[in-house]
Amino acid sequence: MSFAPGSNDPGGSARLINAIVSARADGPHITGTIDLTRVGTGNGINLRPGPDGFPDGARSNAFSATLDADGRLVSFLIPAANGIPNATLRYSDFGTPVDVARPQGAVPAPDALYPQLGLSG
Repeated sequence: MSFAPGSNDPGGSARLINAIVSARADGPHITGTIDLTRVGTGNGINLRPGPDGFPDGARSNAFSATLDADGRLVSFLIPAANGIPNATLRYSDFGTPVDVARPQGAVPAPDALYPQLGLSG
């Protein structure tokens, strides 16, 4: 995960989008195929090869996605097929304020760390 401004992707959607082979949009609904061998690991959906690698159909697995009225990705579904399990991501509550509380007993990071994370501290 990167802390560079504008590059955070906590749901891992960029990895999924970059692995799309073909897609067709019908209004807010998108369907197509995805190369699951290119998804990699990170936040969100993670698919790791088994001891014999990925199944043959993993390079052309179906997916569907939905956009909201503002064009934001709100769901991404990879249905179970070809030995790959069902996987789903959902996004919601865009712009909703979040209250973050420091966990009890937490120790602040050293001041020198914040600039390395792209934060002012």
